[in-house]
Amino acid sequence: MTDRNESLIKLDKVNVISLEHLGVAFQAIEDKIIVLMDAFVTGYECKKCHTSGRIESTVVQGATTECPDCKGKGVTLVIPEIAKSLPSTAVVVSMGPDTPAMRSQKRLAETKEYIKDMIERDVEEDSNEYIDAQEDLRTYTEELKNIPVQLGTRIVFNPHVGTLLPMKGNVQLKIMKVHEPLCIIFGNDVGSKNFIDYEATGY
Repeated sequence: MTDRNESLIKLDKVNVISLEHLGVAFQAIEDKIIVLMDAFVTGYECKKCHTSGRIESTVVQGATTECPDCKGKGVTLVIPEIAKSLPSTAVVVSMGPDTPAMRSQKRLAETKEYIKDMIERDVEEDSNEYIDAQEDLRTYTEELKNIPVQLGTRIVFNPHVGTLLPMKGNVQLKIMKVHEPLCIIFGNDVGSKNFIDYEATGY
Protein backbone atom coordinates (compact mmCIF):
# COMPACT_ATOMS: atom_id res chain seq x y z
CA MET A 1 0.00 0.00 0.00
CA THR A 2 1.32 3.42 -0.85
CA ASP A 3 2.11 6.12 1.72
CA ARG A 4 -0.45 8.33 0.02
CA ASN A 5 -3.21 5.93 1.02
CA GLU A 6 -1.99 4.62 4.36
CA SER A 7 -2.90 7.80 6.22
CA LEU A 8 -6.30 8.12 4.57
CA ILE A 9 -7.84 4.67 4.97
CA LYS A 10 -8.48 2.23 7.75
CA LEU A 11 -8.95 -1.50 7.30
CA ASP A 12 -10.61 -3.61 9.96
CA LYS A 13 -11.19 -7.29 10.62
CA VAL A 14 -14.82 -7.26 9.51
CA ASN A 15 -14.03 -6.74 5.85
CA VAL A 16 -14.81 -3.01 5.79
CA ILE A 17 -12.66 -0.20 4.39
CA SER A 18 -13.18 3.17 6.09
CA LEU A 19 -12.18 6.55 4.69
CA GLU A 20 -12.17 8.39 7.97
CA HIS A 21 -11.33 11.78 6.44
CA LEU A 22 -14.59 11.56 4.46
CA GLY A 23 -16.68 9.82 7.12
CA VAL A 24 -17.64 6.90 4.86
CA ALA A 25 -17.00 3.16 4.79
CA PHE A 26 -17.42 0.48 2.12
CA GLN A 27 -18.03 -3.27 2.18
CA ALA A 28 -18.19 -5.47 -0.90
CA ILE A 29 -21.37 -7.42 -1.66
CA GLU A 30 -22.24 -10.58 -3.61
CA ASP A 31 -19.25 -11.90 -5.59
CA LYS A 32 -17.56 -8.52 -5.84
CA ILE A 33 -14.30 -7.22 -4.41
CA ILE A 34 -13.18 -3.69 -3.60
CA VAL A 35 -9.57 -2.89 -4.41
CA LEU A 36 -7.41 0.04 -3.40
CA MET A 37 -5.58 1.11 -6.53
CA ASP A 38 -1.87 1.87 -6.42
CA ALA A 39 -0.67 5.33 -7.34
CA PHE A 40 0.17 5.78 -11.01
CA VAL A 41 3.95 5.59 -10.78
CA THR A 42 6.00 5.34 -13.96
CA GLY A 43 9.57 5.62 -12.75
CA TYR A 44 9.96 8.92 -14.63
CA GLU A 45 8.76 11.09 -11.75
CA CYS A 46 11.04 14.09 -11.20
CA LYS A 47 13.41 13.40 -8.31
CA LYS A 48 14.15 17.08 -7.74
CA CYS A 49 10.59 18.35 -7.15
CA HIS A 50 8.96 15.00 -6.26
CA THR A 51 6.29 15.43 -9.00
CA SER A 52 5.08 18.85 -7.77
CA GLY A 53 6.72 20.76 -10.63
CA ARG A 54 7.88 23.40 -8.14
CA ILE A 55 10.93 23.81 -5.90
CA GLU A 56 11.71 26.26 -3.10
CA SER A 57 13.17 29.49 -4.35
CA THR A 58 16.79 30.19 -3.48
CA VAL A 59 16.10 33.92 -3.82
CA VAL A 60 12.85 34.58 -1.92
CA GLN A 61 12.25 32.62 1.30
CA GLY A 62 8.95 30.71 1.28
CA ALA A 63 8.42 31.20 -2.47
CA THR A 64 8.63 28.50 -5.13
CA THR A 65 9.88 28.46 -8.68
CA GLU A 66 9.42 26.15 -11.63
CA CYS A 67 11.53 23.02 -11.33
CA PRO A 68 14.42 23.28 -13.81
CA ASP A 69 14.74 19.51 -14.22
CA CYS A 70 11.19 18.78 -15.37
CA LYS A 71 10.16 22.30 -16.49
CA GLY A 72 7.18 22.24 -14.11
CA LYS A 73 5.71 18.98 -15.45
CA GLY A 74 6.58 16.84 -12.42
CA VAL A 75 7.97 14.12 -14.69
CA THR A 76 11.14 13.87 -16.71
CA LEU A 77 9.43 12.03 -19.58
CA VAL A 78 5.87 12.41 -20.84
CA ILE A 79 4.20 9.00 -20.85
CA PRO A 80 2.30 8.16 -24.06
CA GLU A 81 -1.50 7.76 -24.08
CA ILE A 82 -1.10 3.99 -24.55
CA ALA A 83 0.04 3.81 -20.91
CA LYS A 84 -3.55 4.40 -19.80
CA SER A 85 -4.48 1.05 -21.34
CA LEU A 86 -1.75 -0.92 -19.59
CA PRO A 87 -2.62 -3.14 -16.62
CA SER A 88 -3.00 -1.56 -13.20
CA THR A 89 -2.19 -2.92 -9.76
CA ALA A 90 -4.17 -2.79 -6.52
CA VAL A 91 -4.67 -4.53 -3.19
CA VAL A 92 -7.94 -6.26 -2.23
CA VAL A 93 -9.49 -4.47 0.77
CA SER A 94 -13.02 -5.90 0.91
CA MET A 95 -14.73 -9.05 -0.39
CA GLY A 96 -18.38 -9.93 -0.84
CA PRO A 97 -19.92 -12.95 0.94
CA ASP A 98 -20.31 -14.88 -2.32
CA THR A 99 -16.59 -14.83 -3.16
CA PRO A 100 -14.79 -18.18 -2.74
CA ALA A 101 -12.59 -16.85 0.08
CA MET A 102 -15.51 -15.52 2.12
CA ARG A 103 -17.58 -18.71 1.62
CA SER A 104 -14.63 -20.79 2.72
CA GLN A 105 -13.98 -18.57 5.75
CA LYS A 106 -17.63 -18.90 6.75
CA ARG A 107 -17.52 -22.72 6.56
CA LEU A 108 -14.27 -22.70 8.55
CA ALA A 109 -15.75 -20.46 11.26
CA GLU A 110 -18.91 -22.59 11.49
CA THR A 111 -16.85 -25.78 11.82
CA LYS A 112 -14.71 -24.28 14.59
CA GLU A 113 -17.88 -23.22 16.42
CA TYR A 114 -19.31 -26.73 15.99
CA ILE A 115 -16.16 -28.32 17.45
CA LYS A 116 -16.25 -25.87 20.35
CA ASP A 117 -19.86 -26.86 21.00
CA MET A 118 -18.93 -30.56 20.97
CA ILE A 119 -16.17 -29.93 23.51
CA GLU A 120 -18.68 -28.16 25.76
CA ARG A 121 -21.04 -31.14 25.36
CA ASP A 122 -18.20 -33.52 26.30
CA VAL A 123 -18.38 -35.39 23.01
CA GLU A 124 -15.72 -38.10 22.90
CA GLU A 125 -12.74 -37.30 20.66
CA ASP A 126 -12.88 -40.77 19.12
CA SER A 127 -16.56 -40.44 18.20
CA ASN A 128 -17.53 -40.29 14.52
CA GLU A 129 -19.09 -36.86 15.05
CA TYR A 130 -15.86 -35.38 16.42
CA ILE A 131 -13.59 -37.12 13.87
CA ASP A 132 -15.77 -35.92 10.96
CA ALA A 133 -15.71 -32.34 12.27
CA GLN A 134 -11.91 -32.38 12.58
CA GLU A 135 -11.65 -33.69 9.03
CA ASP A 136 -13.93 -30.87 7.82
CA LEU A 137 -11.72 -28.38 9.69
CA ARG A 138 -8.61 -29.65 7.89
CA THR A 139 -10.40 -29.63 4.53
CA TYR A 140 -11.70 -26.07 4.86
CA THR A 141 -8.36 -24.80 6.18
CA GLU A 142 -6.55 -26.27 3.17
CA GLU A 143 -9.25 -25.01 0.80
CA LEU A 144 -8.88 -21.45 2.11
CA LYS A 145 -5.09 -21.56 1.74
CA ASN A 146 -5.48 -22.50 -1.93
CA ILE A 147 -7.87 -19.68 -2.89
CA PRO A 148 -5.74 -17.12 -4.76
CA VAL A 149 -7.73 -13.89 -4.25
CA GLN A 150 -8.17 -13.01 -0.58
CA LEU A 151 -8.14 -9.90 1.58
CA GLY A 152 -4.73 -8.27 1.24
CA THR A 153 -3.89 -9.98 -2.05
CA ARG A 154 -2.19 -7.68 -4.54
CA ILE A 155 -3.55 -8.08 -8.05
CA VAL A 156 -2.96 -7.00 -11.64
CA PHE A 157 -6.08 -6.10 -13.60
CA ASN A 158 -7.20 -4.58 -16.88
CA PRO A 159 -7.85 -0.85 -16.28
CA HIS A 160 -11.18 -1.06 -18.13
CA VAL A 161 -12.84 -3.60 -15.79
CA GLY A 162 -14.95 -2.72 -12.80
CA THR A 163 -16.26 0.61 -11.56
CA LEU A 164 -13.95 3.34 -10.31
CA LEU A 165 -14.83 5.23 -7.13
CA PRO A 166 -12.60 8.32 -7.18
CA MET A 167 -12.65 9.66 -3.64
CA LYS A 168 -11.57 13.04 -2.31
CA GLY A 169 -8.04 12.92 -0.99
CA ASN A 170 -6.84 11.12 -4.15
CA VAL A 171 -7.79 7.65 -2.87
CA GLN A 172 -8.94 5.46 -5.74
CA LEU A 173 -11.15 2.48 -5.05
CA LYS A 174 -12.46 0.14 -7.70
CA ILE A 175 -15.26 -2.43 -7.47
CA MET A 176 -14.99 -5.50 -9.67
CA LYS A 177 -16.03 -9.15 -9.72
CA VAL A 178 -13.71 -11.58 -8.00
CA HIS A 179 -12.87 -13.35 -11.28
CA GLU A 180 -11.79 -10.15 -13.09
CA PRO A 181 -8.17 -9.77 -11.85
CA LEU A 182 -5.68 -11.02 -14.45
CA CYS A 183 -3.29 -12.44 -11.87
CA ILE A 184 -1.92 -11.97 -8.39
CA ILE A 185 1.48 -10.38 -7.93
CA PHE A 186 4.37 -10.92 -5.52
CA GLY A 187 7.60 -9.08 -4.90
CA ASN A 188 9.22 -6.11 -3.20
CA ASP A 189 7.54 -2.72 -3.61
CA VAL A 190 5.16 -4.03 -6.27
CA GLY A 191 2.83 -1.12 -5.54
CA SER A 192 5.27 1.25 -7.24
CA LYS A 193 4.63 -0.46 -10.59
CA ASN A 194 8.18 0.40 -11.63
CA PHE A 195 8.40 -3.00 -13.34
CA ILE A 196 5.92 -1.94 -16.08
CA ASP A 197 7.43 -0.64 -19.34
CA TYR A 198 5.21 2.37 -20.09
CA GLU A 199 6.98 3.02 -23.37
CA ALA A 200 6.27 -0.47 -24.72
CA THR A 201 4.33 -0.69 -27.95
CA GLY A 202 2.14 -3.35 -29.51
CA TYR A 203 -0.72 -3.31 -27.00
